Amino acid sequence: MSQQYVGNFSGVCEMKSAARTAQPMETFRPANRQALVELENFLRAVDSYPERFASEPSVSFEQHRNSLQLHHLEFLPRPDRR
Repeated sequence: MSQQYVGNFSGVCEMKSAARTAQPMETFRPANRQALVELENFLRAVDSYPERFASEPSVSFEQHRNSLQLHHLEFLPRPDRR
């Protein structure tokens, strides 16, 4: 996003931002897809942590989130499996 400064006659400068258009979800680049997956995993952990904490108070949020990520990775297709 580019910015340009626009002065007015009273000597005050204002910052004007260029307009940006939003990308449709299907045009996200791979890095954006990875960020989206990480965000979904984080939100899944936030949603499920209270129940886990109630049954296992010694488990930290980070441990819970990591266990969900490992569980999720077990079900992803691997290139060496067909």
